[in-house]
Amino acid sequence: MKKALITLTTQHYNEIWEHSCSSSWGKWATKNNYSIIRFKNELDTSDRAKHRSHAWQKLLAMASTQSQGFDYCYWIDADIFINPKAPDPTKNIDTTKISVTIETGSPYSQEPYAIKQSWLEAYKASNNNISWEKRGYFESWGFNSQKRPLFNTGLVGFSPKIHSKFFQDIYAFWEEGGADTLWGEMIPVNLAIQASQYQILDPKYNRLAFPWSCAWSSPKTKKITNALLDAINNTNYEDDFIRQIFNKSHFLHLAGAGPERFQKYSNIINDLI
Repeated sequence: MKKALITLTTQHYNEIWEHSCSSSWGKWATKNNYSIIRFKNELDTSDRAKHRSHAWQKLLAMASTQSQGFDYCYWIDADIFINPKAPDPTKNIDTTKISVTIETGSPYSQEPYAIKQSWLEAYKASNNNISWEKRGYFESWGFNSQKRPLFNTGLVGFSPKIHSKFFQDIYAFWEEGGADTLWGEMIPVNLAIQASQYQILDPKYNRLAFPWSCAWSSPKTKKITNALLDAINNTNYEDDFIRQIFNKSHFLHLAGAGPERFQKYSNIINDLI
């Protein structure tokens, strides 16, 4: 089976991927017989594309001619680090279906209760004390967050032969939402996949560091988080926390980390691999 990892390194993501993430990708890809397809430039330079998030273009990358020679591929955001010890998820899936992971910490997440609770409290605090139940990610698009899972589109597995048109159609038919909508293409892609045939991967394949960091930083859940990470000694320093969560994850996603913190975490992770 021919397999590939696909990413888009436009704007500042080119430097992020080359100097921070590429080493972990290369080691894992070599070990598991994957090619890496990286787009350094936007695939659509039209006025329409310029007026919406460049994240939409991941759909064009997934539907690209470069992907057509592969049997199964994974779109992966350029700010994800891959643990070289991570098993190949393709060995245990139905390759005719799209593969997704549920947003770390969200209500339908497979992550532990302490992580979800900390994430929901952080969500409420950052949304003017409005809870997930009253304003989830889907509400501004006219849908109910309480009745559906939220997939993080930082990782999506797919068969190019089966799903290329599917992704092209999402790109063509949906537009950027208004001021109150969230995360560019993420909700349209969620809605389309949820109306299709999909399968859920182990959350370790797209573990967001931020919800776990929230739980680790809170005095009331720090001890629980350390136990969940199997920390032999309690991790009292941020450096220790990042080492431990990377070791306990397959793909660690640093979405939302500012430049300084991202570089700090990158140095720690690359020292491990």
